[in-house]
Amino acid sequence: MELMNGGQLTQLIKERKNKDSKFTDEEASKIMRGILQAVSYIHSKSIVHRDLKPDNILVGDHNDLSTIKLADFGLSAKYDHASFATEC
Repeated sequence: MELMNGGQLTQLIKERKNKDSKFTDEEASKIMRGILQAVSYIHSKSIVHRDLKPDNILVGDHNDLSTIKLADFGLSAKYDHASFATEC
């Protein structure tokens, strides 16, 4: 398992709030890009996370917010693209 020294996104948000320091647009964009890339990847593998929240998003380094990983796949599920498309 990869070591993510930055901890959970929840912790980073709390630290920023305590310092009265908001994320810049660029920082928020890097975080969201990492989350969306991770979700896109697991969807390409027919997996749905089903529990996305800041507690389940890990940051590799506070100085490099592009190092985002998804964690806790306990509620995740595999799905069939064909049956999912017909239900929508």
